[in-house]
Amino acid sequence: MGQGIYQVDLRAKSFDRIRQTIADGKKVLQFSVKKEAQRKAEEIEQLLMNYGAKRLETFDLVLKVDPLALQDRLAPYGKTVEDAVNFYVAHLSEQAEREKSQTLGNLMDEWLAEKKRRVEQNTLRKATYDTLYYKANGANGYKAQWGTRPVATISTKEIEEWIESRVVRVPGMSAWNVTDASQTSKVHQLAYLSQFFIWCKRKYGVPRDNPCEPISVQRDELDPKYFTPEQAKFVMSLSTTKRFQSLVPFHAICLFAGVRTEECERLDWSNIDFADKAIVINKADAKTRKHRRVEMQSNLLQWLNWFREKNPQYPLIPSHGLDDRKRQFRKRLNGKWLKNGMRHSYASYILGAKRGDFGYLEQNMGNSRTMLQNHYINFPTKKTSEQFWGIVPPSP
Repeated sequence: MGQGIYQVDLRAKSFDRIRQTIADGKKVLQFSVKKEAQRKAEEIEQLLMNYGAKRLETFDLVLKVDPLALQDRLAPYGKTVEDAVNFYVAHLSEQAEREKSQTLGNLMDEWLAEKKRRVEQNTLRKATYDTLYYKANGANGYKAQWGTRPVATISTKEIEEWIESRVVRVPGMSAWNVTDASQTSKVHQLAYLSQFFIWCKRKYGVPRDNPCEPISVQRDELDPKYFTPEQAKFVMSLSTTKRFQSLVPFHAICLFAGVRTEECERLDWSNIDFADKAIVINKADAKTRKHRRVEMQSNLLQWLNWFREKNPQYPLIPSHGLDDRKRQFRKRLNGKWLKNGMRHSYASYILGAKRGDFGYLEQNMGNSRTMLQNHYINFPTKKTSEQFWGIVPPSP
């Protein structure tokens, strides 16, 4: 060896057929550090001992990277080269599996078809199906975002970014305005999408992990908004006009009994027990799929009797054109309509009149006491509540 240069000599004929594998075809390997030359020589010796020259002839450039150097890099993590290879093979297998999975669009259509069958079997509310269908097929829905993507390739990061960027269109004075979606809306978007991925995993085994599961969206910590007695009085007064009189029972029941709007839309006169002063919510019509009886307050009884005397031929709730009538009605309120405001009003004024009787509210609203106590903290005074419960129909 020359001064300062250390060599591993592979010129012997016995190396002819394995020289390419163990040294990139070089007959002499040169090193400036003796220890490196010794390591390389020991490595070649170990390969010959482990595999033999014949077997090494079939290897394809095994030593492009020094295996001992690779092992040194893995040592701090307590892993071997074999562990690394197994991990990468599993990764490649999972990647291939993801690429072969069906698209989100096709699977979501199948998922929605199952939901529709449940509606027909009366085990899922139509309103729930309609919401899922819109979230999937809307202009900015799940299919518009990922419809052509293999379902297993959709990542947590891109879902999180998409949820955070959600916006909604709201009516303005002369045009639609775009604003950020509420946190509650984002929570619902995430929950619906998570349900879909859980279904995919259960039915087809992909994705291996639900990409929605690690995502957390903070809910709005806002008190429920309810109508003032003056606003509620205007709602009922406008309802008595000829154009909107068919909406009197709908608004009265939602305001003064707290029945959910979608539950109220399914009611007819047979659900009104005038003798027992109760509204009967059948199991099939209830959001929670639980039967309940809602006690009617005195002013609600007066409103229903007033409407029945005025319009004996009318159904309790219009079976046709209800959505259009509600839209026209709310336009007359000049943007002062509160989403879920009628149900929130009932809960708030019941608590105000009965001084925080959450047990009574739980029985009539079909919600858990814990949920009610978490939501309805700042309810109105007894005096203000009495004004609300004093809203009655006009004298004959």
